[in-house]
Amino acid sequence: MNALISTVNPVTMTSREIAELTGKAHFNVLVDVRKMLAHFGIAAEKRAYCDSMNRLQSEYLLPGPLASIVLERYQGLARVPHRLQEEAALKAIEQILGIKLIRQFPALSYRIDGYDPVANIAYEIDEPSHKSCAAKDAARQQEIEAAIGCTFVRISL
Repeated sequence: MNALISTVNPVTMTSREIAELTGKAHFNVLVDVRKMLAHFGIAAEKRAYCDSMNRLQSEYLLPGPLASIVLERYQGLARVPHRLQEEAALKAIEQILGIKLIRQFPALSYRIDGYDPVANIAYEIDEPSHKSCAAKDAARQQEIEAAIGCTFVRISL
């Protein structure tokens, strides 16, 4: 699943442009982009440029959907109700990976936020309230993994 993303829509944005738009340090944007790419198991084009002190630096060229995820993180996603954040995250996963998720998939006596039956991957969007019940979530995840043999991807909001 470590393929270079191609999109029908040629809209792209560099990590430097995201840093400029959001007022964030480019280094911090790079850290977040690398984490996101690793989390989703995908790749984006990495390019070199010379900074104002003529030092060689790197930046990422991100397709529109990936850039949108990073921008949303920096531009007040926290003000959006959690249910809408969950739906936005699941839609972004579908767009980035080109898959269709089953929402609120029943597994045992639980519901999985998003499930990809083709790859057998469960996507759980953890709202801030999940921080207080991490042990319970881990036990629930183990039960579901044992029952249906899926892999879990947890995304914290």
